[in-house]
Amino acid sequence: MYNWLTDLNKAEITAVIGAARHVYMTSYKDKVPKEPTDLELIQLITNNHIGAHEILWYFDPQPPALCWAAVQESTAALAAVHEQTEELCLEAVRRYPDAFKYVRKQTEEICLIAVAQNGHMLSCVHEQTEAICLTAVKNNWRALDLVHDQTEAVCLAAIEQRSEERRVGKECRSRWSPYHSKKKRENNILKLPNYVVPEILYTLISQPSYVT
Repeated sequence: MYNWLTDLNKAEITAVIGAARHVYMTSYKDKVPKEPTDLELIQLITNNHIGAHEILWYFDPQPPALCWAAVQESTAALAAVHEQTEELCLEAVRRYPDAFKYVRKQTEEICLIAVAQNGHMLSCVHEQTEAICLTAVKNNWRALDLVHDQTEAVCLAAIEQRSEERRVGKECRSRWSPYHSKKKRENNILKLPNYVVPEILYTLISQPSYVT
């Protein structure tokens, strides 16, 4: 298991332990018989009993390793990062699209990555461009409702994506239809009473309404 503490220097680890002690005593003040030792706190952090996202709120300056560990635990922790570097935001959004909601300084690259993974993230974009809108509707045509300036290109892309979605849906339905029909017949036969004689059973399964 990756331990983000190994990326910190001695002074930063000491500060993390101090912040973790504060979190621990605040969260468990009614249950803690005594103050934990530094080693116990390190073990609690390593075992994720005290999260990096909890420590982050009590830490300044915030080491990059702590910020990334906190975001991995909770995307909302990105909101608590004092200095949101473009590198951190790009990696966070690339891995966790929902983290885009907490990015304060949005670049077009970050926006494109976010909407490419989830078209509905367009609702969080501060300044929409045609490229961002095109990417969003290509991911999900329903994102067209979120587009401020519905240009011809954006509308056509949404229509094309919707048509492709419907085509794939029809292919899936046609492919699975024989299987579902077979399962339906099998299930219906299994539900028949045990006392049904063969002649009646044959009559039932021969009826068109039963087969379909």
